[in-house]
Amino acid sequence: MKIREVTFKNINSLKGEHTINFDREPLKNAGLFAITGPTGSGKTTLLDVICLALYNQTPRMKTVSKKTIGESGAILTRNTREARASVTYECKEGVFTSEWSIRTTRNDTLSDYDMSLFDENGTSIVQKKSEVPAKNGALIGLEYDQFVRSILLAQGDFAQFLKSGPKERANLLEKITGTFIYRELGKMAFQKGKEITIRTEKVENAISDWKEKMIPDEELKEHETAYNDLSKRLKNKREAHDKTVQQLNLKKEISTIKQDIGKAQQSIKKLNADLDNFWKSEGLKLQKHKPLKPLSEPLWEWKRINGQIAEDKERVEKLQARLENLTTQQNDLIDRIGSITQKPVTQATAIDELSAFYQQYRDLNTKKADLLENFDRTKSQLVNLEVSSRVKSNVNNPKEVLNELHKIKEDADSSIEKFSQKKREYALEDFSAKQLNELSGNARELVSLEKETKTLIEEISEKEKSVQKIKAELEQAPNKIEKQQAIFDKVDAELNALRSQIELKKVKASLEDLRNELKNGEPCPLCGSDHHPWAHDVPNENVDDEQLKKKQSALDAERESLSKLKAKKENDENELKRENRELSAKKEKLKESLKRQKVLLDGLPEKVKSQNATEIIKVVDEVIDINEKLDKAEREKQSAKAALPIVEDLLKIKQKGVELSEKLKQLYSGDEEELSVLIEKLENNWNETRDEKNKLEHENKQTSKSIEENKSKVEKLEKQLKPQLQDLDYDGIDEALSYLLPHNEEQRLSEIENKLKKGIEKAENDLNHFSELLKKSEDRDVSQTEEELQELKVEQEEAVQNLETDIKKLFATIEQQKDIRKVIAEKQREKEEIEGSGKKWVLLSKQIGDAKGSNFSQFAQQLTLEQLITLANKRLQALTERYLLNSGENEDGDLSVIDRDMGDLQRSIKTLSGGETFLISLALALALSDLASKNITIESMFIDEGFGTLDPQTLDQTLDVLERLQANDNRTIGIISHVDALKERIQTQIKLSPTGQGYSEMEVV
Repeated sequence: MKIREVTFKNINSLKGEHTINFDREPLKNAGLFAITGPTGSGKTTLLDVICLALYNQTPRMKTVSKKTIGESGAILTRNTREARASVTYECKEGVFTSEWSIRTTRNDTLSDYDMSLFDENGTSIVQKKSEVPAKNGALIGLEYDQFVRSILLAQGDFAQFLKSGPKERANLLEKITGTFIYRELGKMAFQKGKEITIRTEKVENAISDWKEKMIPDEELKEHETAYNDLSKRLKNKREAHDKTVQQLNLKKEISTIKQDIGKAQQSIKKLNADLDNFWKSEGLKLQKHKPLKPLSEPLWEWKRINGQIAEDKERVEKLQARLENLTTQQNDLIDRIGSITQKPVTQATAIDELSAFYQQYRDLNTKKADLLENFDRTKSQLVNLEVSSRVKSNVNNPKEVLNELHKIKEDADSSIEKFSQKKREYALEDFSAKQLNELSGNARELVSLEKETKTLIEEISEKEKSVQKIKAELEQAPNKIEKQQAIFDKVDAELNALRSQIELKKVKASLEDLRNELKNGEPCPLCGSDHHPWAHDVPNENVDDEQLKKKQSALDAERESLSKLKAKKENDENELKRENRELSAKKEKLKESLKRQKVLLDGLPEKVKSQNATEIIKVVDEVIDINEKLDKAEREKQSAKAALPIVEDLLKIKQKGVELSEKLKQLYSGDEEELSVLIEKLENNWNETRDEKNKLEHENKQTSKSIEENKSKVEKLEKQLKPQLQDLDYDGIDEALSYLLPHNEEQRLSEIENKLKKGIEKAENDLNHFSELLKKSEDRDVSQTEEELQELKVEQEEAVQNLETDIKKLFATIEQQKDIRKVIAEKQREKEEIEGSGKKWVLLSKQIGDAKGSNFSQFAQQLTLEQLITLANKRLQALTERYLLNSGENEDGDLSVIDRDMGDLQRSIKTLSGGETFLISLALALALSDLASKNITIESMFIDEGFGTLDPQTLDQTLDVLERLQANDNRTIGIISHVDALKERIQTQIKLSPTGQGYSEMEVV
């Protein structure tokens, strides 16, 4: 896998868009390059970008989401609205580009991140963003943890690993190699095995508990036999009980039938009495009505017609009274119409005279409206004339307006003479309005340019002072940096000396036995010298780790001071460039301003060149004002002249309108609308009165005719009815009508008669039916009394209840024992299933399991460490021929190396110098990369940490090794460091520089 291009925008301190292309110079053929910059400038951000674009994770933030970004403030650069990371890489499957991005909404809240993956043709190869990390892992052949261990060498972690004790070293190895999964597997096996054992014991305990509740099979069979015998006895007892209940019910049925017979006899007696009473009272009416029923229609018709005659006579009287009232109203209307028209009118001429009067009034009003329209039309001619508002507001009074117009004309003539005289006093009387405006604009521009020139001169002076100040500070900067560099070098040398003393002290301690055996005159087995001044008197070297820490802190402080001086020098250089650019721009602007002023001054008329720009503006403004006033006065004069004939016409129109108003007033004092309403009301009243009178006269005639016709009908009916009524012994029609029942009354009485007769018939039928039932029931009755049967029933119920209780107890015991046997069988099957499915977990728990997962973890770590050391020794051969890592621990529990230069002596890692420790930790880191990538070729690699601990010679040696590694493996290796010697040695660099306010710049050189 090879990284070809990295692009990103607004990630951590690197604001803006940045691109690192490994397929272009200077990185294309560099192989080995450095990522440099002071602490906090964003060097490791480049690694964050790569991991973020591929896996949505970073070494410093395992889970990346809008929530974690919002809480931590990481990833998205401060004061920006979007961030983006993109990596183009090449693998066996081809070339792919993986992208990651996030942005803020309009409400300044983070939206969710987005990811996409494209092939070389720009075609998306995933459907969802969640699929991108897994797809990248499949294409590259490495998951995130493997990728980080392969591409980012964990040299710093291995340096700590080498110096740690056995327990801490085991934890570090687990962290570095990712073998924590074996610890989790050991814990899981133990936990699962424990769960299986607990479940099995729980089931066995349950089986034991249920067996204690189980009775023997022989006893269960005895219970079942007793249950069957009792069930048969219970059946016989229930049948005897049901027979007794039936006999008791028959006794009750006989008693009920006897009661029903008594009720039927009483009902017959009562209904016969009710029928007799009916014939004595209301039934008599029905008897009288029945002979008259054939004559009911003519009798009712005679009565109806006589009633209609009475109603018609009453209606005729009311109609005549209303007709008299309408005649009076008509006479009142004739009088009112005569008073309005001021003429005598009759019933025949009233409406015509009223219409003629109204038409005369309307004709006069139309003429008045025409005059008003003419007045308004003439008045509107004044709207477009420039006359005073006083004239327009008082236009309805033409006389006053006429006087006002004469005065306006005189005032305009006076103003024209006055302003013409004043204009001649200035030398610009021949200038047009356009020339005056152009002259005014040039003069105003001159005033503005003079102010601008003054401001520019002051700003240029300030800028020149600022430039001189920055130059002075830059001249002093090299001396300050040189002094600070000397201080830094001194402290660095002191720190290296302290380290050497500590290392020497450790070596001496390890060779204490050998030193004690030295004898003067005999050669030292190490150096060959026969003189041993320190064989017994060892100088006091009280150097400890605390001194080393203090010196390291002092070195870091001096390094920071040196970085600040260099950064200030660079900032001052940039500031000087910016100030010089601004100074040049202001001088150029001043030059242009002076040039424009000269052009404007040369273009001024000779008449005003002696005056300054402000005076010219004042004179031009006054002349423009005079011209405007002259124009206004001339317009007012012409408007007044044009308005005079219009106002004279208005005066004539108004006089005619006054004459017409007087004639209208003589006809009617009110307005036209009031008169129209009055006339309409009179006409409506007249028409309504006339129409109603005609209608009532016709109705009166028709009603009188109806009365005569009905009288004739009554005489005819009387001739028909009287002979028939005499035959029935009725004195007359009125007597017959008194006995004749209305239809509903006849129907009501007939229904009462029928109901009583049907009731008697039904009661007699019921009596016969109940008598037959009584005979049949008495035939089936037994000789025992009801009390004897009741006692027998109680005895039988007690026997049934006792049997049921015994049976329930036996049934419950039998069912409980059956359930217990079922439960035991189910539990036995459950135990077998648990033991079958959990057998592998119990076995795994015995082999690799424990509560903390230590057994399997230690086993896996030992295998991993042996494999890692084998791979590390292969890498170490390319770094140094002196040392080989030993897979075992010494008696103090420390890791050890085999020192070939000392006769394959086994030495503790702690006796090695800082540079030697770095080489071994680098070999381990490369081995981890080899182990993690397996069969995957990783052509891009980064090393972060460790170079600050190397002395110049070891640093050169290490860089030689890395160059050989790059050449042999054809890898692109990036070294992240702020060590100056390393920056001088590696020419191709990605430089990161702070710009202030927490931002940094990036440059590939």
